[in-house]
Amino acid sequence: PPAGVTAKHLAVTLKANAVQVGLKGNPPFLDAKPFATIDVDLSTWTFSDGELNLVLQKATEGKTWDAAFLGHEALDAATAEADKKAILLERFQRENPGFDFSGAEVN
Repeated sequence: PPAGVTAKHLAVTLKANAVQVGLKGNPPFLDAKPFATIDVDLSTWTFSDGELNLVLQKATEGKTWDAAFLGHEALDAATAEADKKAILLERFQRENPGFDFSGAEVN
């Protein structure tokens, strides 16, 4: 956003299958579909020091997204594989809270 813009100037809409960001009274400068459905109740946005941060919570846990939005460049294969392993370890930790998976590796 241009200099001097505050959060009050922004129009941010988060829907299950759509994300729009713009300046109030103008067409959105971001009008995109997330890679998959998002949980709107757990998704949010913040604007601080001229930087907009969107936090999109996946509606389906445990699945990786190739990109944040449809049509955007996909993750490289190594990053995608690392993400899958991290998600698996997070799931193991949630399902087995008495165990420490911090040093675990997935093959």
